Amino acid sequence: MSHHFFSRLQQAMRRRLFRGNSRGIAAVEFALITPILVVLLVIIVDAGLFVYQRTVIIGAVSAGAQFAVLAAQQGTTIDTAFSTNARSATLTQSQGQLTAAGASVTVTLHGTSSTNVCCITTSGRTTWPTPPCSDGSPPGIYITIVGSAPFTPLLSADTYLVGSVMNSTLIERLE
Repeated sequence: MSHHFFSRLQQAMRRRLFRGNSRGIAAVEFALITPILVVLLVIIVDAGLFVYQRTVIIGAVSAGAQFAVLAAQQGTTIDTAFSTNARSATLTQSQGQLTAAGASVTVTLHGTSSTNVCCITTSGRTTWPTPPCSDGSPPGIYITIVGSAPFTPLLSADTYLVGSVMNSTLIERLE
């Protein structure tokens, strides 16, 4: 008798489960998919912030180099004050990105109005590979501008994807 009772109970439960009563199913589906959507949204926002901040830093370093080139073309004396002005131009163009804690702009001047420099190298290769310098670079005055700023993603796992520091380096020949 007990076997017959359980058999009828199973049949009744099946009818109830599959009768078409779908109240609450949407809420359960929403609860299951929401965490995945939130994580995807945070990753997309992190990527957007990273691209924005990186673009600002690259633009600022480019603006500093452009300032240096234009000032050199206008006959400004190339000295330490020139480097300071190029750094100020870079900071101004960074829209506040390079003034946060840990951010920096480094301007290095290779040569002055009275001296030319040969052998400007980066990463073991010559930046300007045309004669007459012994290493293949032309003599001249160069400026190196490096912008660096920390990046803190919303999701700590994104640090492995995009890094925690953004850098932009530009070397420009002034004369």
